[in-house]
Amino acid sequence: MGSARAARCRDLACSDAGTEQLCCHNQRRTSRLLAHVEAHARSERRPALSADVSITARPFFERHGFTVEAEQHPVKAGVELTNYKMRKLLR
Repeated sequence: MGSARAARCRDLACSDAGTEQLCCHNQRRTSRLLAHVEAHARSERRPALSADVSITARPFFERHGFTVEAEQHPVKAGVELTNYKMRKLLR
């Protein structure tokens, strides 16, 4: 990924657990990034991807085959938020 493209998205990382952070305002670009992460995970023979997903990002991840495992309520700066633990099995 070129530096110009990287500058448009805040962060992307892949770990044993899945996507650490995937935040981009362009859904087409985010779809391509997620496809890249998934391809890498498959090449490493990972069984699944997981993500902690905001309310607004949930439909995007559902369209890409993720399912909700749990609703979560983390507290950030004294404010309780709602997000979702989502998972996609890689077969």
